[in-house]
Amino acid sequence: MSQSNGTEGLLALPDEVLKRIASQLHDPNQLLTLALACKHFKKVVEGVAQTFIDVCATDEERNNLPPVDLPVADSKKWVGRNWGVIDKYQVVLKHRESLRFDQIVGDVGHKEGDKSTLRAIPGRMIPIGMSVPIGMGSSNRIMRSGVHRAIFEFDGPARGSVMIGIDRPMDYNNKTLYEDPHRFDPSDDGIEAKYLPAWQGENQVNVVLWSSGFGTENILLCRGQNNENRRLRNDRLKTAGRVGFLLDMDNGTLARYMNGNHVSTITIATGLVGEYVWIVCLGPCSRRNKDTSVRICEWD
Repeated sequence: MSQSNGTEGLLALPDEVLKRIASQLHDPNQLLTLALACKHFKKVVEGVAQTFIDVCATDEERNNLPPVDLPVADSKKWVGRNWGVIDKYQVVLKHRESLRFDQIVGDVGHKEGDKSTLRAIPGRMIPIGMSVPIGMGSSNRIMRSGVHRAIFEFDGPARGSVMIGIDRPMDYNNKTLYEDPHRFDPSDDGIEAKYLPAWQGENQVNVVLWSSGFGTENILLCRGQNNENRRLRNDRLKTAGRVGFLLDMDNGTLARYMNGNHVSTITIATGLVGEYVWIVCLGPCSRRNKDTSVRICEWD
């Protein structure tokens, strides 16, 4: 049967049957393929996706859907942004999946096919104490409202080789966006140049990255075109095997806690607005530590 004959055969079916078929397609790409077949299919598919969002999605999932418009920084104007109902359907499904590194770029990979673990690929060796981000992984779970928690576990020493935090949702897989083809960092000028106008104001906190040193915590804040580095003294970091973060989008804060201890939290960033994703940057393996990896072990 040709594709045109297949489409004609489906068009002969009642809409209720088409809706039943579309409701069984849980892959947004399959829904999109069906929607592109013809205008009538598009109308049916979008109706099924909207019904799912209205009836089956939780309040938290709906609150994290992308807004119709985003405000332009330092302006009363609004910038339009096209988010179709199928895109929103995909966002809801993403919040129901395990948190994982959906996008990876540079000299990193998933460890043994596990997308919740990011591993630096051995190859580029550097002296101990020196580190540049040779690769990174980010989640496609976009966080716009509510409280989001994630705990990351280190395999091997994390000092200077691991940076964890949040940044804006971007196409980080596209290597052509980076000005330095050997250094992959969410604060790269090439990435920032592609930001939406709503993220380009001086007071917009676009990137927050946490890393550990010898008894210190390092916090990098990228605010507009300015980067701010802060250091916090913390001797317990010498033995910490995991670190957790609480992103409170209702209050615009990001807090850090160590080894699962929710009581000992420190707010490391304020003034967060808009939308963010979790991100991990890895430096190259050192001569002493040839296997640097980070695993997402808990989330909600």
